[in-house]
Amino acid sequence: MWENAMQGAKRWAMPAVIFWAALAAAQQNAVPTPVVDIRRQMQPFVRQAVFAESPLAAEHAAGVLRDAHAAYLSVLTRCGTRRDAEVRTRAKDVLDRAVLAARLRRIEAILSEDLAKKFAAFRRRYPQQTADIFSRDLQQQVEVLKHIEEQKDPQGLAEPILVICLKHPSEELRAWAATAGAKRHYRSDMFADALCDVLDREISFRGASAPYMVYLVEGAEDDPPNVLQVAFDALRVIRPPRARQRLLAILDKRRNYEMDLRLCLAEAIGMLRDPTLIPLLLRRLPRRARANYTRSLDGRRVTFAVGDDALLALLRLTRQSPSQYDLILETGQHGTFLGFADNSQRAKAYEKFKAWWEANRNRKEFQVSPAASRPASAPAESKPSPPAPFPTQQDAERLKKTVAAEAQRLARGFTEEHYRRRAAASEELLALQDAMLAEVLTGARTDPPAQRRARLGLAEDMLVSARIEQFLLDRSPADRPTFRSLRADYPRAFRDYFGLSSSRRRQALESLTKDDATARTEPLVLDMLQNLDDETTPIAIQALGTGWYRSGPIQKLLAGPISDRYVQKLKREHCYYAMGAANPYQPWINALAAVGGEECFGVLRSILEDQDWQMRQRCGDVVNAIAESKDPRAVDMLLPLLEKTDILNSMQFSDKKKITQATSDYALMALIRVTGQDPKGYPFSHAPGRRFGGADLFGFPDEATRKKAIAQFRDWQDAQKTPTTNTAK
Repeated sequence: MWENAMQGAKRWAMPAVIFWAALAAAQQNAVPTPVVDIRRQMQPFVRQAVFAESPLAAEHAAGVLRDAHAAYLSVLTRCGTRRDAEVRTRAKDVLDRAVLAARLRRIEAILSEDLAKKFAAFRRRYPQQTADIFSRDLQQQVEVLKHIEEQKDPQGLAEPILVICLKHPSEELRAWAATAGAKRHYRSDMFADALCDVLDREISFRGASAPYMVYLVEGAEDDPPNVLQVAFDALRVIRPPRARQRLLAILDKRRNYEMDLRLCLAEAIGMLRDPTLIPLLLRRLPRRARANYTRSLDGRRVTFAVGDDALLALLRLTRQSPSQYDLILETGQHGTFLGFADNSQRAKAYEKFKAWWEANRNRKEFQVSPAASRPASAPAESKPSPPAPFPTQQDAERLKKTVAAEAQRLARGFTEEHYRRRAAASEELLALQDAMLAEVLTGARTDPPAQRRARLGLAEDMLVSARIEQFLLDRSPADRPTFRSLRADYPRAFRDYFGLSSSRRRQALESLTKDDATARTEPLVLDMLQNLDDETTPIAIQALGTGWYRSGPIQKLLAGPISDRYVQKLKREHCYYAMGAANPYQPWINALAAVGGEECFGVLRSILEDQDWQMRQRCGDVVNAIAESKDPRAVDMLLPLLEKTDILNSMQFSDKKKITQATSDYALMALIRVTGQDPKGYPFSHAPGRRFGGADLFGFPDEATRKKAIAQFRDWQDAQKTPTTNTAK
């Protein structure tokens, strides 16, 4: 029986072996799918674009790849302008999703391998939040970060999102990302680097106006939070080893007299609790320290020297009190003070700590493991692969035709009768671009830096092209020729505007709005205004000051979300050191006056009426902006303010003359100038030696003089309304 069973098994096994052998042979000889064939045709061009030693050869191959992707996009563009509403809707949807997919694919190539896996897992688990974080709606992006902060994330899936947002131009996103990171103990090298980049950026950006001891300040929580404060908080919570060298490098970049900034950085270094920093900081204690900065604290003289900040960091690292070393660390009316009463105390404190360290350096908490003290070795760089033989022009044409033919074949599915087939066509079109990007970015994480940059540059070119087509499809049919002509006239600037570099975007918009003084750039300005970030939005606001753009959407956006944002910042921060310029509020106020309209003039009036001292510092700027605009509509807006004679400010000068300021004074000055009169004809009192008509520089010595000036303007106004008799014969 056993032999019969074996013979039966052999009879059945033979056909099975023949079947699988035949299937394997068929697979080897099978014709590849169109997507696989496209990737194979792309490979020689990608190798040439990435590894070619000749720049001309690399650029030629990159141009072929851009042309192939342009052939794909042209199919979607043609479908997006068809009469069939179903086809148009699907084409626009595919293009929108293709732009997002290209961004995500490129981000995955930039992230470390561990973070890339987390990023992919986050996308799968939270698809809606992923779409929201990459939307153009700042409020949606903030809500995602707030959700991340509130939710438990034991696997750290949100860490890549926080890294991305820490590098975003928007201060709100950076602040909320740091806030979320402080509560999740994310500790990757990229996250630590991003936090240190925020500190470096904010400290350099704010300069001497950086908050004193920002992370020790208690009070009401800001919305959005203070980005510098929450970045310090995040470092204090997670204490990443990666941050130690970065913080020392940031400290080295500060000038000797910037005591407040060096104080903040010393506190940040101390809160890392990293004993490996102690030898490095000891070298920063000079034998002979001379004071660089002197300030007065409650009648006491406090001197600061380079080395005091290192001592403070050492005391924090070793958990000692500054008072034990006579180191002054107190908060006064004008900020936080660090230093000594004199140099003799400083020298004694330095020697005292060195002696303490010699006696306590062998304590267990100060011992460092060999692995922690050893500097991290740089990853070994792989050698570039030798370029393959250069593909021919026929190969380039075949690649372009293959991509176009496959895209057209899939796009025909938009007109299928069944919904599932139409949806399948959309997904396959997305998969086609994703396959092209995957081929371009293969090896981006392991290639040497030069080749890595080349791959990322190719992916960015594909993303920018998709963004441009997306922008054009979102325009009305009547406006598309205008933008196509703008792209033809300014190809470099137009392309840079849709790129990923915020600095190039700023330069592009500056170039377009300066060289092309027409309304056809208005949608670009409106598009950048909607970003509401701290790098690009001010450039668009500056463009509004030209007076070329006065459409209803711009007026509503300028007088609504943008002005709300500026007023909030103005009341919360020092007016001269916010949003990236010496006086960032002047362009905003100029834009309100230049754009005009009831809503924009309403914002200007609210500034003149506001009792907040920060707002009062902008009243002179409002007066100048209204006067420069020469807009007669401002008269009706300003006239009611002549009744507001409540005193806002008073000034007394060296000659003991005293003047007071009221809301009506600013309104009167603006009315005089906008109506073309000479302010010297009115009894204003001015600050001696100051610019005439500027902010906080004029007023009246008493209430009687103020009323006389207002009456003088009203008499002039009545005279303009009275018709004159023509006596000519």
